[in-house]
Amino acid sequence: MNARDGSLRRKQFDELAEFLDKQTSADTDFILLGDLNTRGNAKHRVTPNSTYNQLFGVLTRATPHHQLVDTWPTLHPRKDGGTKYQTKPTGGPRIDYIIIGQTKQAGSRLQVEEVQVNRYLDDKVEALSDHSAVEAMLKWKEHPPETGSKKPDSQ
Repeated sequence: MNARDGSLRRKQFDELAEFLDKQTSADTDFILLGDLNTRGNAKHRVTPNSTYNQLFGVLTRATPHHQLVDTWPTLHPRKDGGTKYQTKPTGGPRIDYIIIGQTKQAGSRLQVEEVQVNRYLDDKVEALSDHSAVEAMLKWKEHPPETGSKKPDSQ
């Protein structure tokens, strides 16, 4: 997403929403991750007209059969999880995301177990990237067999 031009970023939100609308299925979970250049710190999540809430509004309307889960505040509701500046103690704004689209229709199979920000600092260089990495441990749940389904004959 464009980092400096807010009006262009909102157009990119629409493009991303169109992509999700075309590429996702109502009965399948999905993962969206990356640098969305949208501040997602705690104060932005509770401000109704924030860019964060505009983004989630657009994506939610594009994926009505899914519950969008922003993994960071799901597990760390009181922490900011800054990713923009690797060398600052707080990490600055949170602009990098791992978002899960959990299907409402078939029951979600994808669950977030852990999420963390990893700075990947190296003494030999200032930073290995211009942002910190967001890492998540996700769990894929197997669905129980459908009732009435036939089991293979045993010999």
